Amino acid sequence: MKSENEDKKQLKVELGQLIKSNREAKGDSQRELAREIKLANSNLKYIEDGINAPSFEIYKKIMIELNPNSKDR
Repeated sequence: MKSENEDKKQLKVELGQLIKSNREAKGDSQRELAREIKLANSNLKYIEDGINAPSFEIYKKIMIELNPNSKDR
């Protein structure tokens, strides 16, 4: 059975992958998206790599900017 920490880590990785795939589908580079949401490029990289989870405010900015379909939200 997975521990709670492993579950959280897996969720961060999956969220990062979704953000990255939606960003790439929109045609934005990591640097462009980071600039648009006023976040350091390195912070966005950590989110996409599943190292960090975005705060609610950053997540909201990402969703507004990328405007993913309901399946990918």
